[in-house]
Amino acid sequence: MSSFTNYLKRESSEGVTNPWYEWDKDFDASAESPAIRRRQLARYLSMRKGARFLLLGEALGFQGGRFTGIAMTSERIILGKLADRGILPRHVLGETPGVRTSRTDAKLDGYTEPTASIVWPQVIDSRIDTSDIIFWNAFPWHPYDPRGGPLTNRKPSRQEVEEGGRVLDVLLRQHSIATVIAMGKTAKGILEEAGIPAKEVRHPARGGATEFRRQFSAILSKA
Repeated sequence: MSSFTNYLKRESSEGVTNPWYEWDKDFDASAESPAIRRRQLARYLSMRKGARFLLLGEALGFQGGRFTGIAMTSERIILGKLADRGILPRHVLGETPGVRTSRTDAKLDGYTEPTASIVWPQVIDSRIDTSDIIFWNAFPWHPYDPRGGPLTNRKPSRQEVEEGGRVLDVLLRQHSIATVIAMGKTAKGILEEAGIPAKEVRHPARGGATEFRRQFSAILSKA
């Protein structure tokens, strides 16, 4: 799966961070940070070679995959800081220790992401093997608002989503995914345009957590 990260290379552009190939000295712990994120993504995907499900979100968030390299997964999760909520590092990376890549003077325990803190417990509570589902995004990189700086999130443009669709196609061809679940309208739209059948669930943000949990659980229970 390490070769898959080659598909994540792209030319630098304003308003987008490529966490697997770009080092930002203002926010990353070291120049080794992108390589660490590549290894963590490769490990995550290698554990999920036989995954039956793929949950597709919109884009990487700065509090999640921007620093872990893994969609909808925060540093606090892979560091074991959310074990009290039942989310363990092994759910993500097996026995491989998670490594933070953000500067330690930014967040003592690493970044935490609201979406990740909702999605992971729901997978665990649904009692499917956590290696049976892949989290991914319509735009797999981190889009940010140039006016607010790299530690912001923004909605990806249509052109960016189309670019991300080419990477998604590779990912789906490398796995035997039986059920694709679109989390929100952006994800659903890209899948429809690509002719990929998918079930849709409410995005948990902006008051959608309860509906997301209900819809997501219903899909998994019928699979």
